[in-house]
Amino acid sequence: MLSKQFFSFLREIGKTTGKQVKTIGLMYEDTLFGQSMAKTHKKYVNDYGYEVVADIAYPSRTSDVTPQVSKLVSAKPDFIILTSYLSDAYTHYSYPL
Repeated sequence: MLSKQFFSFLREIGKTTGKQVKTIGLMYEDTLFGQSMAKTHKKYVNDYGYEVVADIAYPSRTSDVTPQVSKLVSAKPDFIILTSYLSDAYTHYSYPL
């Protein structure tokens, strides 16, 4: 339900701002949590007509996601969805995009 509402919100933001999202980058940790969220996001990406240009899992216990972030940035998605635990997000996602 959270994912569905998120994509509905994303569509409404596009209508309001006039800046429609067409491409999505997914990055998620590789445990059951990250994989199941990514699977759900992919379903709604298709349902809402977006294109996934990056689908990147990273090892949940890694201390460096630089290669994955580089791959994500090089795909140039209009919007990025990150799925991680809060402690991972503080450590891993402090990259300027």
